[in-house]
Amino acid sequence: MYPVIKVIIALFSLNYFVTGEYSRGTSKVGNSSSTAARKLVNVAYMKCFDEVPNYVKATVESTDPSLPHQFNLTVKQVEKYSFLAEILRTDLDSGWEELSLTVHWTAVMKAGRVN
Repeated sequence: MYPVIKVIIALFSLNYFVTGEYSRGTSKVGNSSSTAARKLVNVAYMKCFDEVPNYVKATVESTDPSLPHQFNLTVKQVEKYSFLAEILRTDLDSGWEELSLTVHWTAVMKAGRVN
């Protein structure tokens, strides 16, 4: 009898999806440079939130599309007015000269389950 109950519970839980209130934006990380391949930056939302977001997803790119630089971004800490991100240059294992970077982000404010 127990295995049947476990299967029913598993099937029932598949009917739920996680949704949330979110906000999107773009922030410029002005004339940034680094002597290492990694750099920590503080990215401001440029919006006022009532609370700290549950999490932030973000990507980064050079503001000048003619440059060959490629980067990855990892969100390290989420705060009410900004988030701390680590930018990693991925096309070369080196730093970069001064250039402007654009961060595209999505901040999820509340997550819940709905049918």
